[in-house]
Amino acid sequence: MRFRCRRVGSPAMPLPTRILVGLAVAGAAFALLAPLRCRPAIEVLETGPGITVDRPTAGEVTCDRLLLPDHRGPVEPARWPAALGAVVLGGVTASALPASAREAGPPRPGETEEDR
Repeated sequence: MRFRCRRVGSPAMPLPTRILVGLAVAGAAFALLAPLRCRPAIEVLETGPGITVDRPTAGEVTCDRLLLPDHRGPVEPARWPAALGAVVLGGVTASALPASAREAGPPRPGETEEDR
């Protein structure tokens, strides 16, 4: 005898809807995790009283992110870790949504529609 967990109050979703929700979550996760804008790091120098000069730091870049701390280093950070995390999160979200009864397949012997 297998026990199935049934979510009370959550309607079943067809596969295309679950895929679209997974893609939306993946896109939002990538926007939150990936570096958005990278620019040369700036060093502020004071050349006199009240006079400042902005000078790019040699070989360093600063990258802004929405969720993670900003990155400052000699090279731009890779975007593949953010893409991988977004794909995993989107896939987990899409698979966690309840499937519709017709995607679950035919009923097992002795199983009624109320058991599904």
